[in-house]
Amino acid sequence: VINVQGAIVPVVSLQTYLGLPAAAVSVSDQLVIVRASGERRVALAVNGTDGVVMCSEEACIHAETIFPHLEGVAGVIKGPDGMIMISDLARLLRFDGEEVLAEALAAAENVT
Repeated sequence: VINVQGAIVPVVSLQTYLGLPAAAVSVSDQLVIVRASGERRVALAVNGTDGVVMCSEEACIHAETIFPHLEGVAGVIKGPDGMIMISDLARLLRFDGEEVLAEALAAAENVT
């Protein structure tokens, strides 16, 4: 977990979450803070980022037309250097222990 402007935010390694071998933590690693569902913020541990891409809904090719059974992918768009996969964070980070996480975060916020 990390503290972001006074709020406790869980850190998720997508490599571990997806069952991939965990990479060694490096000082050059970055955290991307996202809203996973509703108001819940999650920090995604990433090796790096290339930037932010804005696109219209019409520019997105929805995943079910390309990857009908691929969990966690919302779609793809054509970027300047190739295709960009758009993650469906709500599905990708679906967490069965949401209540347990909420209780743990509440308890951590009450620690003085």
